[in-house]
Amino acid sequence: DECVKSIPKMKLSCAPNPFNAIAVIEYATQKEAVLAITDISGRTIYSEEVSGSGEMTVGNNLATGTYLVSLKSGNSNITKKIVIMK
Repeated sequence: DECVKSIPKMKLSCAPNPFNAIAVIEYATQKEAVLAITDISGRTIYSEEVSGSGEMTVGNNLATGTYLVSLKSGNSNITKKIVIMK
């Protein structure tokens, strides 16, 4: 299953979800934003400033569990839950 959330001027998708090896996170934003992955306890695993559109792969370096992927820019925020089952 592919999960896609978008708000004006921002888009975030994660596929496949759930996954057991690698997932692709795609993002698009018209302004500078922060792409972050946090574990369910709120600890930041990954954080990067991004702009425009792009993609990254995740999975190999993450333990089995539930994570939150967020794209934040100013007052705009999109958050997706991803599940890793190894």
